[in-house]
Amino acid sequence: GDADDTAAGDTAAADDTAAAGDATEYPAEGACTNDADMALDLGVVGEKTSDIATSCYLGGATEDAAYITCATEGLIAETGVSEGCADCYVQNALCAKNNCLVPCLSDPDACTECRDENGCTDAFFNCSGDITQE
Repeated sequence: GDADDTAAGDTAAADDTAAAGDATEYPAEGACTNDADMALDLGVVGEKTSDIATSCYLGGATEDAAYITCATEGLIAETGVSEGCADCYVQNALCAKNNCLVPCLSDPDACTECRDENGCTDAFFNCSGDITQE
């Protein structure tokens, strides 16, 4: 019967969704889950990363190595975040620079979407760990 086929199809679709959801579970522990970094407002750290990284880029640090050094030093100086955690944020910014430069300089929503599509967001959380804050 066609009805059975449809039901089976629906079930498969539901399973696929669940599997995709499982794939985005990130490690509980990471470079940003230590007490000192979690005591900071990591939302602010994320916002400052964008500002600092953009300033580095517009200031001439367009090559990856110079960009990473500039953004990491600036982020640590401004926020007090640990070097390991800063590296997660800066690698996320680097991923955006190399994959999403135009949307990220002009449209925050398009930037976020592009970073998601290019794996920047997943890579960040795999580096940072679960940084959900109350």
